[in-house]
Amino acid sequence: MLSALGQQTDLLSPTRLYCILEAARDEFLRSFRSQIVRLTFEIPALDPLEVFAEFSQADCLSFYFEKPDRRSAIAAFDRTVSLAVAGSDRFTKTKAFARKIHGLLRASDRAYGRAEGDRPASTRSIPSLLCAFPFLDEPRDLGSPFGEALIFLPRWQVVRRTTAQGPITTFTANAWVDGCTDLDQLCGELWQPLDRLLQWRSSSTSLSARTARYQSSGWELAAPDDPAFLAAARSALKDIADRQFCKVVLARAIDWQAPEPLDPALLLHNLRHRHPGCYTFAVGNDRGQTFLGASPECLVAIDHGRIATEALAGSAPRGTTPELDRIWGNRLLNNPKELHEHRLVADFIADRLAQLGAHPKVAVKPGLRKLSNIQHLQTPICGRLPRNVDPLDVVAALHPTPAVAGLSRSAAIAAIDRYEPFERSLYTGAIGWLDPMGNAEFAVGIRSALIQGDRARLFAGAGIVAGSDPERELAEIQLKLQALWAALI
Repeated sequence: MLSALGQQTDLLSPTRLYCILEAARDEFLRSFRSQIVRLTFEIPALDPLEVFAEFSQADCLSFYFEKPDRRSAIAAFDRTVSLAVAGSDRFTKTKAFARKIHGLLRASDRAYGRAEGDRPASTRSIPSLLCAFPFLDEPRDLGSPFGEALIFLPRWQVVRRTTAQGPITTFTANAWVDGCTDLDQLCGELWQPLDRLLQWRSSSTSLSARTARYQSSGWELAAPDDPAFLAAARSALKDIADRQFCKVVLARAIDWQAPEPLDPALLLHNLRHRHPGCYTFAVGNDRGQTFLGASPECLVAIDHGRIATEALAGSAPRGTTPELDRIWGNRLLNNPKELHEHRLVADFIADRLAQLGAHPKVAVKPGLRKLSNIQHLQTPICGRLPRNVDPLDVVAALHPTPAVAGLSRSAAIAAIDRYEPFERSLYTGAIGWLDPMGNAEFAVGIRSALIQGDRARLFAGAGIVAGSDPERELAEIQLKLQALWAALI
């Protein structure tokens, strides 16, 4: 890996880039080991979502991931190397793939990095591998979009982060080099996006200047009326009474056709504006399909061995006045049914982390996580990553949590398969990133939609436990769908 962070004139020439790639090919010819060259530059401040809007294409893999409160964001495009896999061993295979690629990145760093001096510490934790794990190990339909787990090293990415030295924006390009590599072609492929990016500036067509496109379409989100969901919820309550499981999360999928093609970047812009405390994410495949959303739920974040996660379950509306909002919040904090549902999730996460040797610490009682139109019970959970445990081991242990599946997990997933007439795909999946230093962050793919052309499928769900009222759960789903719907129109 070669990294140059500092003056833009450093290494910013096709000739210098060609020399770096040539050195990597020469190393392959000596060792017969494939090389990965990674180039990282500091660039002028840019909004990665503006970059995503400008550079994403329907026929090319794309990825966007933004942390709550916009402290960091990633926009990534195309792939240098990737793995798509399904099955019960998907985490085992993706972990082996990640270790191989990170090993190549570290070897490249040793081989090439010193030629340009020591790499600044601020570049070492830049996300490298981007991941999207569907809800299920195996898709119901082999043609399902995003049916397989995906892990990939992008061809290039723009990352904005906040460091101890302040905010920083970097451009990273990745190249796979072996004896068959056409250096002229590869050099051009790497140089073109950087050159275009440095010349590009957002204009009057930027996201912040756009207005909603569909307000005059006359479409409205219909009042909740879903006999199939109500019947499924009642059947699930009977299953719970028969002790088949103690919780299951049932979802709805709402299909909508817009009067013109939907713009994923504009939808993301609307979502992050309306929900600044949520993860904003998008995964676009090469078939014109984009899965995107604004999720309040962190599956896991690992920062220098520190594990942070949360139980987020149990919901109530926001009040229309501060006093009503306080009343709704107090009711939620003292609702036995909601507290029981929440404790199932918190206990599951703590137990799974304990099995990994992470020594979890769980807050004594839940607090409130207030979003724009809904509030949740939230319990922070933290721990330490043991040296022999991989970040993907943690993801595999937690995903899917009872907050999106149920408990017991296997029985709840079987019930979901019986009662939901649609493919979840990445809805309630795990979306995030890894870096070579062992850091990682994954959000849960809820409050989300699948976009293709002028069509959108919106997803939201609710937990069913003993004492649940199907009509009330349907109304809760409506609240969650409303957050997405507002971004569409």
